[in-house]
Amino acid sequence: MGFVNNTPMENIKKGRFAYIQFVGDILYVKFRKGKRIDILAANEIVAQRMTFHKDKALAVICDVSNVRFVDLAAREYLAIEGSIFVKVLAIVAKHKTAAVMVQHFLVSYPPELPTGVFNNKLEATQFIVDELNKMNEKEKK
Repeated sequence: MGFVNNTPMENIKKGRFAYIQFVGDILYVKFRKGKRIDILAANEIVAQRMTFHKDKALAVICDVSNVRFVDLAAREYLAIEGSIFVKVLAIVAKHKTAAVMVQHFLVSYPPELPTGVFNNKLEATQFIVDELNKMNEKEKK
């Protein structure tokens, strides 16, 4: 089964650095275990993710729990190019090391979109739902 809500495996796009799955209105990105992310990896991950967008901004949950290292060029690329077509971002960092890395990233590259950091997928999903509801309420006004 898939990594999101026991969905079928064929719904998952598997890349060298991440698995990506679109479920409902949320795009889930889960980094593969033990990978070092350099600029080439970051470029591949973003290109893989963009195939789901079809020129439409989406909510994204990104699980970075398995990431060991992200180099400076990759961090800069992900902060800028990686946020294209993302309307709300929830980052899952289950381990303290990953959480510290994410917090440093967010301080160094403050996002221009609603962003939260969580230690589990359930909290991340709730954040996404809440933020999408706020956006929908603003559009109604």
